[in-house]
Amino acid sequence: ITSEQNAAVEFLLQHGANPNLSTPAGITALHYATLLGQPHLVELLLRNGASNNMVGPSGTPLHVAVAGREPSRLWLASASLQAPSGWKVYSPTLGSEAAFLAVAKLLLANGANVDAREPAYQRTPLFLAVREGNLTAVEALLEAGADVRAGDSVGTTPLHAVSETEAAADAVANVVTRLLKAGASLNHLALARTVA
Repeated sequence: ITSEQNAAVEFLLQHGANPNLSTPAGITALHYATLLGQPHLVELLLRNGASNNMVGPSGTPLHVAVAGREPSRLWLASASLQAPSGWKVYSPTLGSEAAFLAVAKLLLANGANVDAREPAYQRTPLFLAVREGNLTAVEALLEAGADVRAGDSVGTTPLHAVSETEAAADAVANVVTRLLKAGASLNHLALARTVA
């Protein structure tokens, strides 16, 4: 996001633009600013009344922030592939992993529900941070009071999410250690999943 784009957003907000309008899919300006990993834009939207607990297809903006840069990059790439033939697709620059963490901390500091559920599987932000092997996001969520035992729609907990990660072994070990220290149970059984 360029300074000109930030200025344009600020101009629109100062002239009465509603920061909580969403696309038909449920994506708000705050979701999009988070998806881009843009702390300054997120702060601007929050300061102007954007709700950080609105649920879109991927959950709340906090879900998007703690998942990090790579899932955002993949989502944007898939969205550009869906554009009609011949359309020029805008490819925004994504923030760094540190910027995504800064966004997560901004959202938490401004009342984001740390245990909000995304619509598809009822997963919390902690589940997504664990799945990405993102220890710094895991730490931030746990410090904000995230429920380390919160199960998804089939009873899978954040500790189970470790099995879905493609993160490096040392990152996984650090995340598991932190979850266990926070009270995750090794003996919690998830419901059996149906494999198609």
